[in-house]
Amino acid sequence: MTYWLDANVFIQAKNKEYPFEIFPQFWAFLEVQLAKGNIKVTKFVYDELTVKGNDDLAKWCKLRKTKGLCISPTKDVQDCYRLLISPFVTANFSPIDVNIFHASADGWIIAHALIDSGVVVTNEIKERTKTAIKIPNICEKLNVRCIDTFQMIRDFGTLEDK
Repeated sequence: MTYWLDANVFIQAKNKEYPFEIFPQFWAFLEVQLAKGNIKVTKFVYDELTVKGNDDLAKWCKLRKTKGLCISPTKDVQDCYRLLISPFVTANFSPIDVNIFHASADGWIIAHALIDSGVVVTNEIKERTKTAIKIPNICEKLNVRCIDTFQMIRDFGTLEDK
C-alpha cells in the first residue's frame, strides 16, 4: 500500500513534532520508506515544498527528488484529477473555493491515491463546512483512507527500518 503525503506532513514535522536536529530518526524513517516505495509525494507537493523554500526542509526534499518525492501524474491520474474537479468538486463548492483547491496540490494527492488504492496522509482536519475544501472531507466522500502523520507511523509500527 502506498502512502501519499501532503506538504503539511513535512512542514509540521519540521516545525513542531520532529525537528531535524531533535528527531533525525523520523527523517531517516521517511527516507527508508521512500526508498522502498511505501511513501510517495506528488510533484505538486514537491513543488510546494521546494519552489518557494530554501530552508532545511527544501534542501532535504531536493536531495530526494528522484527517490519518490516528486512523482509526476500518469495519464490515469490526470484523468482521475479531472473527474475529481469536475463534476465532483465543482458540483459541491463555490467557484472561488474550487479555484483555491485547483491551485493547490490537494486534488493531485487524492487522485494519485485513488488510482493506486493508496492512503492519503495529511494533518488537515475534517470540517463540516460548505466553503473550505478539506482533503479529509473529499477522501471521505470518495472512500479513500485518509490519516494523519501519527497514524501513518502506527501503520508502519515503528520509526525503525523494517
